[in-house]
Amino acid sequence: MSTRVTLIVENSTGQTVKCTDTRCASFDNLNSTTTIPDGEKGTYTSESSDRLFCTFEQEDGNGVWEMGMTCPKSSHNSAQGSAQAGLQTYDQEGTPVTFTYKLGEENEADWDHGNKNDGDHVAYGDCS
Repeated sequence: MSTRVTLIVENSTGQTVKCTDTRCASFDNLNSTTTIPDGEKGTYTSESSDRLFCTFEQEDGNGVWEMGMTCPKSSHNSAQGSAQAGLQTYDQEGTPVTFTYKLGEENEADWDHGNKNDGDHVAYGDCS
């Protein structure tokens, strides 16, 4: 298979962040031991066309960001982020798709809109 989703997480939170949860489909190189130091970014890939969810948390637990995304075979690419997850605009068509999150920033897109944030989302961990 080939990559369907590339997830880029940029950390400018002032602390190292750690992945604390993944649900539904998995990323090839993201798990509960993955960390991103402040000022760096992590790039993760998945071959899945199912929904992918993950959570990053600051070392002291004060910042928590949930992310959800999908690149399905028969409908639009979609992504979302919790408050201040920093989801950037993304392409709703095409494979592979890249979803970029800039932790600590406002979301620029949502689940139904790749180029604006109307607040649309699915429940975190909704694998359907």
